[in-house]
Amino acid sequence: MNGIDDTLKNIYGNNISVMSKTPVSGGDINRAYALRLSDGSRLFMKANRKENADFFRAEAEGLGALKSAGAISVPGVIARGVDDNESFLLLEYIEEGRRSPAASEELGRRLAQLHMADTAAYVPGGRYGFLHDNYIGAGFQCNEPADSWTDFFIERRLRPQFERASYYWDIGERKRIDRFLDRVDRYLAEPERLSLLHGDL
Repeated sequence: MNGIDDTLKNIYGNNISVMSKTPVSGGDINRAYALRLSDGSRLFMKANRKENADFFRAEAEGLGALKSAGAISVPGVIARGVDDNESFLLLEYIEEGRRSPAASEELGRRLAQLHMADTAAYVPGGRYGFLHDNYIGAGFQCNEPADSWTDFFIERRLRPQFERASYYWDIGERKRIDRFLDRVDRYLAEPERLSLLHGDL
């Protein structure tokens, strides 16, 4: 993959360059920047160490899935790549809107539409999971499909998180966690249909 300068030239032509790179707050896994290009347009850029380039493969894939549902606005993926110093993801720059009760209601409606979207392209065979593994923060997240949502949630989400935090628990707490994981399916209802979900929500 090309570095940022080469990537921009391949997309926009040889006359485009980065005029400014301003840090943007909000995340804690990646560095984030607003790029101002020589034609006056803006891009949003995430950056991380070169060895974490797969973070951006997974994020681009997830954004593509959300966008394909046509229910909720997500930034378009411009490009991703690796240069001499870092891996990066370039996204459409979206100005922050104003928060309001009406905006919150609209978000709720659009999330409901997202959850009703067809998932056949992302969950093979009507099973629960996703085409490829991805990440929760900087942690690896297995998306191997399962026949049951309850099984998927316990084995691909809850159990790995408890295992990652196992050094916090004493023996008694570990036994209680194991009992909880063995019984939690009694409290979870299987959904009526597959849904496309945004992990942060």
